[in-house]
Amino acid sequence: MYVNDSLPFDVSLNGVDWVSTGYSFSYYEEPVMTDIYPDMGSVNGGDIVYITGEKYSSHIDSTEFKCRFTPATLDIPAKLVQAYYVNETAIKCNAPGGWSEAARMVL
Repeated sequence: MYVNDSLPFDVSLNGVDWVSTGYSFSYYEEPVMTDIYPDMGSVNGGDIVYITGEKYSSHIDSTEFKCRFTPATLDIPAKLVQAYYVNETAIKCNAPGGWSEAARMVL
């Protein structure tokens, strides 16, 4: 949840003369994840996984908003999938498939 939409970000080399950068900066409250549902799915993937919690924000960069599924028992790379904002207490993503065997995952 954003505390302020955005603040101008200016720079000074001497503390007196300020130059506008044209950029802005925003503060946000750190989201808190409380649950994941379902906590298992098909090795073929495609299950919608909901991550519930608090303080989720719709102010996200959609190109960077991802869920990462990391096998906890297999020595293979993690898979990134697009995450989607549902509301202030939930986000969702589609579980990827393609692993040759079932494995416990860490999201």
